[in-house]
Order: sequence, then structure tokens, then C-alpha cells
Amino acid sequence: MRNAAIFGLAGSLMLASGLAQGAADERMFSVGGALYWIDVDATNVVTMDFSGGAIVGTAAFNDNVALRGSIYGAAWDVNDELEVTGYDAQLLLGSNLNREGFKYYVALGVFDERIGLEGDDVDDKERFSGAQLGAGFGYNWPQVALDYTLNIRSASDYADFIEDSGMMQVAGARRSEVTATSTALTLSLRF
Repeated sequence: MRNAAIFGLAGSLMLASGLAQGAADERMFSVGGALYWIDVDATNVVTMDFSGGAIVGTAAFNDNVALRGSIYGAAWDVNDELEVTGYDAQLLLGSNLNREGFKYYVALGVFDERIGLEGDDVDDKERFSGAQLGAGFGYNWPQVALDYTLNIRSASDYADFIEDSGMMQVAGARRSEVTATSTALTLSLRF
């Protein structure tokens, strides 16, 4: 899964670098690939870092409002047989979202994912979902966009899983604060 994401991003980079620079002022849509990370930290119990890739699409309604969606897959950095697949959707509120130049935004959204062993039936995997709040910045060239986005996720599903799984007892922890984030570095073609 991780290799496919890396090859997809490399292909996007090669395609983007081969395009001629156009003189378009506004581009409403972009599609591309991303390096995607999910980090779940339960104090005194476990830290789970997943890394992989995503396919990302964005539609800018104007200079200040856009919608973005991602379909992602990532593997646990400790054991790549444990993988996560899912999607997220975000409303971006910011500046310069459809024009050339530097851009920045806040991201309000939701995520839905499944975590389980590679090859497991989707019904056998644990489901996590909730809201997320993030911020991002990037740069729009005439036909290419580069974005970095960091989201803080609702961690209640992760906390319930950690408590129900017995990980706290194994770690000897009576209490644990759980936080979850997702991060994406995205390269997209603008049109």
C-alpha cells in the first residue's frame, strides 16, 4: 500500500513537472496525490503512527471557500500488516484558494476509516469516525498546487478502542489522554 502511494505521488510529480506553464488566473478544481500520516497517541499506553498515501480532489467555489475530499490508505510504522483505509471531507475557509500565489486556510471536516490486518474482511476491522479541525497553507502555480494540512481529530472512538482492547491494563495505566491527528502533503494538478 505504501509503495503504491509513493509511486502515485512520483507519477503526479513527473506529470506536473512536464506541463507547460499556462496563464490562467483562476482554476476552480485540482486533483492529485498526497503523502498521508495519522498519529494516535494514548499517554502512558501506546503511540500508533501510520503512514501512506491519498488521492485528493478539491473544488474552489471562490477565492475564500473550497471543498476537499481524500481517499487514503496507510500502514502502521511498526507492523505494516496493520493498515488503515478511509476518507475525509473538509470545508476550507481561507485566502487565495483559486488563484496563483500563496494560500492559507482553516479546514472543518469529518473522517471515516477502518483499521485492521491486511486481508481482513472490512466488517472485521475497527471503525473510527468523527469531526476534525485543521489548518493548512500552500502555493498555487498556474497548473500545479502544493499544500500542507494538519488536522486535529475527534479522538473518542480511538479512546474507546484503547480502553476496550485491554491495552491500558497491559501498560499498567489507570488513565490515558488520547489525541489523534492527520497530516497531508499534497501535490495537485489545477484545472
